[in-house]
Amino acid sequence: MSLTHAPVGDTQLRLERRFSAAPAPLYDAHLEPALLTRWLGVRMPLQTCEVRPKTGGSFRYVWRHDGGEMGMGGRFVLLAPGARIVHSELFDEDWTGGEVRVDTRFHPLDDGTRLDMLLTYPTGEARDGVLQTGMLAGMEEGYQALEVLLNEGPICVSAHTSVSPERAWAAFTQPQSVMRWNFASPEWCCPAAESDLREGGRFSYRMAAVDGSMAFDFAGTWESVAPHSRLAQVLGDGRRVEIRFAESDGGTRVSQIFDPDGQAPRDMQRAGWQAILDRYAQVADQSAVHS
Repeated sequence: MSLTHAPVGDTQLRLERRFSAAPAPLYDAHLEPALLTRWLGVRMPLQTCEVRPKTGGSFRYVWRHDGGEMGMGGRFVLLAPGARIVHSELFDEDWTGGEVRVDTRFHPLDDGTRLDMLLTYPTGEARDGVLQTGMLAGMEEGYQALEVLLNEGPICVSAHTSVSPERAWAAFTQPQSVMRWNFASPEWCCPAAESDLREGGRFSYRMAAVDGSMAFDFAGTWESVAPHSRLAQVLGDGRRVEIRFAESDGGTRVSQIFDPDGQAPRDMQRAGWQAILDRYAQVADQSAVHS
């Protein structure tokens, strides 16, 4: 499953690699700073990772090495959730003679995903120069770390809502709203929710089967509260959850990165958290309709 490459025409380079993960988590790992820092910083620590995931939105990476820093920035041209990312990029030390356009596609397979990346350089000399450097080997090292992260590290789920980050935040944090979405299927409900939304404050959401056969509390502490931008939770068993609200095309991208419980299969955990987040997005959208 190692990275393969082939020149295309005079100025393009096509890269391809297979991953065992499905397209959605692979796509998320290319946009979430909490995940990017874990696999883009294999050779050199990634000390700055800023991402604004919307059309025209910018990103900025700065790596640290013994000789100083290496920076790169760019903008997103197209974002198709779970399927495609098109962006431009340029290193601070412009060794390519201008911006490089990168078109990354995530093709679903029966056993994972095929990542297909087409890079378009300003000149053929710049494209050929890449092949003489260690960039491709470095990319493969990063992708190996990404493969491990997707199979053993924190799990990420995401959803899009048509409301602003402020409204998305309110729908996620207000107890009366939480009671409308914090369950994965119609067989479950959330009959009670309490939250002291401040760093060190407690939260507790009651999750119960509709038929009364079982119930439990999803509870913990707010570790970090950055209004309309980021939340961090520490659950009762010590696991951590990060929630991010990022302005996106026509609304807000809301993502959750959580430590798996080490018991249920990862795919089952991802599916359950994704179902709850999808229900949350529906409730957030309805808040705009009824406002």
